[in-house]
Amino acid sequence: MKSKSLFLIVGLIFVVVAIWAITSEVKSRKNCTQETTAVVVDYEKDDHIDSNGKRSNSYFPIVKYQVEGISYKEKYTTGSGRKKYKIEEEVQIAYNPNDVREFYIKGDNGPFIIGGVFIFLGTVAVIVGIKEGI
Repeated sequence: MKSKSLFLIVGLIFVVVAIWAITSEVKSRKNCTQETTAVVVDYEKDDHIDSNGKRSNSYFPIVKYQVEGISYKEKYTTGSGRKKYKIEEEVQIAYNPNDVREFYIKGDNGPFIIGGVFIFLGTVAVIVGIKEGI
């Protein structure tokens, strides 16, 4: 009975968090209506250690761009397990004209892929929890 409840709760949490994250990303992208070219100038590395003690890294690109003659240097909110862009590589970004520090890299669907994976895993956990109860 306990594992059924655990699977259901964890599964539902995964699904709810993923839906919230995807919805937030869609809203943010809807606000980012202006485009410009940015240059990847560096990466911020984030170390993770999972519950089994395995170490992994996420790399968040730092980009530099100009809006109305003012330069901005910002960390992208979406990281990946590898450096997706080369240093000095130009990328197209869309930014929010009301908050130019809010942006996303055009063509990067990472947030939606991650959200989809979490929805899938959450759904599987919910199904396992329900089947264990039968």
